[in-house]
Amino acid sequence: MQQKLLSDGADVVLRRAEHIHEVDADQLTAVVDDHRSVTITGKRTNTLLITVDRDRCSPPVLATLDEIGYAARTQPLASTPERIPAVVKRVLDQVDPGGRHTMSPAALQSFVQWDWPGNMTELVGTLEALVKQVPSSVIERKHLPRHLQQAPPRRRMTLLETAERDAIIKALDAASGNKSEAAELLGMGRTTLYRKLRQLGLDTGETSL
Repeated sequence: MQQKLLSDGADVVLRRAEHIHEVDADQLTAVVDDHRSVTITGKRTNTLLITVDRDRCSPPVLATLDEIGYAARTQPLASTPERIPAVVKRVLDQVDPGGRHTMSPAALQSFVQWDWPGNMTELVGTLEALVKQVPSSVIERKHLPRHLQQAPPRRRMTLLETAERDAIIKALDAASGNKSEAAELLGMGRTTLYRKLRQLGLDTGETSL
């Protein structure tokens, strides 16, 4: 498919080359070699862009890509959470060019806490879906997919902290976000609940008192 598109003069983006099985590495090499030869001679001017996670790539595929060379290298989102707010803003500007939506600090906190196994593809897809689905101008934590709402803090929690966190999330859900009712369900004071919300990375600022 990629070879046909390239032959027709189309620009092609081959995403996630780490998913190419090593038995198919020869096909990738053939596509790359053919494209390089025709662009060098000026027969075609279209572009072949390949993205890859080097750490998950098979050796034969990696050898082909190393021979080509890399135009740019980026770190996965999970290893650089400090850049996620700026990335979210840039992507939101692109997927919502009318500027209809902004993101609450609590929702952004959930984005920072999530480890993004799908990296940029997952983040862009999530924001595109939110822009289409959220009717209000502010994307709040309650609008996020459940796995993002429950994203744990990036530090490794103890078993006790994990159990507390799960219990608090269930209580808040049962109380429709009302912290006083959730504290009563948990058998703790409201001040204690606030403290645990901060400690466990659940302090959203969007639930009711």
